[in-house]
Amino acid sequence: VTLLGNLMTDSQATTQPIFSGSGGTFVFGGSVPHTISMLQVTTLLSSAVTVVDNPAGVILGGGDVPWAYTFGGVLNLVSGNITTGVHTLAIGSAGSVVRADGHVVGFLRKAVGTGTSVARTFEVGTEDDYAPVSVAFASVSTAGNLTATTAAGDHAQIAASLLDSTRTANRT
Repeated sequence: VTLLGNLMTDSQATTQPIFSGSGGTFVFGGSVPHTISMLQVTTLLSSAVTVVDNPAGVILGGGDVPWAYTFGGVLNLVSGNITTGVHTLAIGSAGSVVRADGHVVGFLRKAVGTGTSVARTFEVGTEDDYAPVSVAFASVSTAGNLTATTAAGDHAQIAASLLDSTRTANRT
């Protein structure tokens, strides 16, 4: 299924009845921004491959109340950013992200399972720059979720720190 417009629902279900079939592909295509708007924390496209192939990107809408929009399958970033605003784009525990171009501008949450040498890369950045966040844990004994975001510029308190502002990564 290729969507060329916005995706909105007023359903109160925590798993939205939107293309949850196994093995399917849902494409946000075209050349104008798409807006996804839901009324609550929800799982979208629970086992489908979701492709963002739109240079204008996708926007998570739904007002000023911060919701988590969970994608349960593979999120394939081909072209265009996903802008979260106050919301969080969450990748379900069985989901993954494949990136060719584009990234998440805002909050990206991923599951972190138990084990040794557990690593996650968060495909985040600003509107113009891809600035991924990578974390590695020597050992994880309790599974959970981790949310990452990035912003351009030095931290507001850099001058009061012991760090040399000319030698920092210019990210907060």
